[in-house]
Amino acid sequence: MSSQSEFGLGIKNAFIGRFRMLGGSVETQVSFPAEAADLSVQAEDLVGSEGGGIYIAGYSTETATAALALRAAGIDLPLFGTGATLADELVAVGGEAVEGLVFPTVTFDPDSDDEAVRTFMQAYREKFGEGADVYAAHGYDAMLILAQAIEQNGLRPDNISFYMNAMNPFPGAAGETTFDEDGNARKFHRMFQIQGGQAVSVGQ
Repeated sequence: MSSQSEFGLGIKNAFIGRFRMLGGSVETQVSFPAEAADLSVQAEDLVGSEGGGIYIAGYSTETATAALALRAAGIDLPLFGTGATLADELVAVGGEAVEGLVFPTVTFDPDSDDEAVRTFMQAYREKFGEGADVYAAHGYDAMLILAQAIEQNGLRPDNISFYMNAMNPFPGAAGETTFDEDGNARKFHRMFQIQGGQAVSVGQ
């Protein structure tokens, strides 16, 4: 199932391409309007599916809404979400319907004793009155890396790119960041599963 948003369709296509490359097959594709509140019609299209699981390409609320509709339709296949899933939002909307759902997320340990993490978390709580999530941490690091690149090499895009590709590991709020030759950040995802209303790590 995929949201008809740019994100949902884009990640659905990327997932299908990679899944097929690894030998998987896709039985059925169903899409739904972005942020739709009722997906019962789309869920009915998957009743009787003989697939091994259902991948939901959407943000947290969309994933939870899809899970609610799927479970209400009597579908008990394993569910999988995207890296844009925030466990708190997922559980708040989906409740028991999202139990067992598996999703990846980039590395971030808000309880780390690392000085960069502690400094960031303290500053974030003081400013916003709550703890930071994975997106806040990675966004913060990205801005600091960009500012450092501009400070060292100026505003030309090619100079910024050269600096980032050659820089030492950046020790940020979300851990160390380096870039490969294509400019992609070297970050490893971990897999989580909703168990008892909490996100539990189930491997890298």
